[in-house]
Amino acid sequence: MALVTGGAAGVGAAIASQLAAASHRVIVSDLNLEAATQTAKTIEAQKGAATPMALDVGNQGSIERCFGEVERRFGRCDILVNNAGIAKTYPFLDYPLDHWLGHER
Repeated sequence: MALVTGGAAGVGAAIASQLAAASHRVIVSDLNLEAATQTAKTIEAQKGAATPMALDVGNQGSIERCFGEVERRFGRCDILVNNAGIAKTYPFLDYPLDHWLGHER
């Protein structure tokens, strides 16, 4: 069983689809449960096995609930793809130099 955070769209959805195509049951986890459900339906339409699950990786309680549900329903998680993330965005001319250098202050 594989869990992909941020799996509802973009790179996360592509990873979830590829894992399902390789015969893994995939949990499509995302802050947006509706979008995760749609992605899981798309995977299942392509003969993959997918389950949507709500997950806010910025909230410890959400993480604990998600992995409690994974344990209860599936027994374990064999593959974890930590795809979800938050990017700070700025207009190009206002982008802080420290972010370019890789060490925010």
